[in-house]
Amino acid sequence: MKKIIFLAAGLLLLAAACNSSYNSSNTNTQTPASSNSSATATGQIKQFTITAKNFSYTPNEIKVKKGDTVKITLQNTEDYHDWVLNQYNVKIPGVNAGKSASVQFVADKAGTFEFYCSISNHRQLGMKGNLIVQ
Repeated sequence: MKKIIFLAAGLLLLAAACNSSYNSSNTNTQTPASSNSSATATGQIKQFTITAKNFSYTPNEIKVKKGDTVKITLQNTEDYHDWVLNQYNVKIPGVNAGKSASVQFVADKAGTFEFYCSISNHRQLGMKGNLIVQ
């Protein structure tokens, strides 16, 4: 009976070690937010901070290359705003003044895509911009 218990314990330890090795080899690390962009094996990580105020985004145009990983941080300075990019099915939910939030996605489609604030009529008042993927 003791041999079976030791055998089972040994198998559990072996399985845990294999799982730990598998998980650590598949863990992605990101560059610190302080860098603007950095190279990866599959493209570029492009980081942008977009400032939101009534009723505009700064910058309101972002250019990246197809295949880049894009990280958008929305920094809200006034009122309540969000950030929506329909073509990539990404959104930063509403953020109060003085707060920020981020989203990350891969720019896998070339073209010019409008991003906008979906709160009330903010988009119609000019709170929009373009993501240009070359």
